[in-house]
Amino acid sequence: MGPVIKLFDCNDHADDNDDDKLPVGPKDKCFCIRRVTRIILMCVAFVLTIYVCVLSSERYFQYWVQTTIDRTDVHVSEIAFPAITICPTHMTPSTHTNAREQRLMLLYNLMQSIHWRTPMGHSTQLNISEFEEFNNHSLLYLDSIFDFGYTCKDLFLECTWRRQEVDCCSLLFRRLKVGSCYVFNSLLVEDADPTWPWSVADSGLKSALSIKVNRFINGIRLAALGVIVQEPGQYVGSSVTYSTDDRIVVGLQPRHFTAEPAVRARPVNKRYCYFIDELKQSYSECIVRCHMTYISRKCNCTHKLFPINVDQTHEEPLRQCTTADLLCMQKNGVSLFYMSNIIEESKNSVFNTTRCKCYPICDHTQYHAATFTDRLSSSDSRGNQFEIDVYFQEETLFSYRSTLHITMLDLMGPYVSQSKFDRRAEHTQGIKMKYLVAICMLIGLVSAEYVIKNKEDMLSYREACVKELKIPNELVEQYQKWVYPNDAQTQCYLKCVFTKFGLFDNQSGYNVENIHTQLSRGHANHDDVLHGQIEACLDKNEQGSNACEWAYRGADCLLKNHLKLVQQSLAPKS
Repeated sequence: MGPVIKLFDCNDHADDNDDDKLPVGPKDKCFCIRRVTRIILMCVAFVLTIYVCVLSSERYFQYWVQTTIDRTDVHVSEIAFPAITICPTHMTPSTHTNAREQRLMLLYNLMQSIHWRTPMGHSTQLNISEFEEFNNHSLLYLDSIFDFGYTCKDLFLECTWRRQEVDCCSLLFRRLKVGSCYVFNSLLVEDADPTWPWSVADSGLKSALSIKVNRFINGIRLAALGVIVQEPGQYVGSSVTYSTDDRIVVGLQPRHFTAEPAVRARPVNKRYCYFIDELKQSYSECIVRCHMTYISRKCNCTHKLFPINVDQTHEEPLRQCTTADLLCMQKNGVSLFYMSNIIEESKNSVFNTTRCKCYPICDHTQYHAATFTDRLSSSDSRGNQFEIDVYFQEETLFSYRSTLHITMLDLMGPYVSQSKFDRRAEHTQGIKMKYLVAICMLIGLVSAEYVIKNKEDMLSYREACVKELKIPNELVEQYQKWVYPNDAQTQCYLKCVFTKFGLFDNQSGYNVENIHTQLSRGHANHDDVLHGQIEACLDKNEQGSNACEWAYRGADCLLKNHLKLVQQSLAPKS
């Protein structure tokens, strides 16, 4: 017979007498195999956990920002009311005019159609020869020609702010240098009210800004009107309405956006916003530059709609666009009043887009507008005027917050969604997701393994629970003698200790397998008699007791029937 292999670490039933050593039994061999397998799994899980950490740090610091609803009850009074710009966009003579005045009005309408990209701008064919006398005039200085002799008081008939009638010109509107536009609540006009931007505390029709605009001014009829909704600190608008109807109603649905400082870790082109200290130009300045640069590239001239310096990409400064360039601008122009990041190009049945790559500040408000128009009866005296009503549709709005956030599920899921941005990596990302699923399973397997506790652990738990529950010394002295009276403090003390041991949970109660493993010091066979005896001591709280009483019942039964095993399980291994 060959020599017997001595497995001191595996066979805990052996004593110190070498002569009494017995051959290793099947159960001990299985236990050793399980222990070795467990160690291997823990090592693999450790290595793969490091791999997951590397992946997560890469996503966390470079690729992923989550925008979630921060609040749903932000009152509209907490944000500024938007700036509102009113622009006459199309005029027709209401009385007899001479040929020069008609040509001036046609030129004015064409200029406005180019600025606004109105249907007239698309359908009207421009005859440059009609305006030869203005060919040397820069488009920026043509406004002085379009002085039709009306003032702010001629244009605005009546204004109501927050349901109170106010003076339109002295309190609300300021003249823009661009065209014939008037603006309210903007921070960018030269003579802005120092108390702007104002806010409102109500919602619904007529609750904010209501105005009436005269259609007939000094022999001129306003055929169309433009209404721009914009942030008070921006030049151009997030909503542009062009209408020939008598009534224009603009219902606003604002949304406020913020971002946590940690979002800086993501590149600007992936978080889509700037922090204040990163900002070199405003969102509207970037948009206007983009649109102006686009026109400069198409027409080989520069046109300044706002007091913004347009970057010149040519070696020599470009000339100012004149009336002679209107035909080119008509074909290639964009809406200069609209804050769009995308420029649509459609020429000779070829449709392209140009992306401006402009981003707002991270703390900003977007004003989404739901607009409808209506034509009043011709017999109604109100047919001689425009009626404009701008208001918040609801008293509250949603506030969104961008954060860096990561979970194990996020590590798996977004690898699939990333394929939308890079289809070529779809197969590789699918493999990564499978690896991550396997990692989660391995980590779960290892984390589910119960760790045997010893006397030092018990003393540490006792000290923590005594301090946490403020147990008096006389009760502690009894606990040291393994005596546990049936009172409220002792009940909660036992619940605290067994919870720290990992043997009890407030929701599911006692874990029979973990208790058996602890009492058997890791050699539990869950099919043996002891397992059944432990299970008989523990209930599922059919009585509906509180957690302390539930824990005490089980602990009292275990200590009365298996106190010796409990004490032995806490002793150090020899």
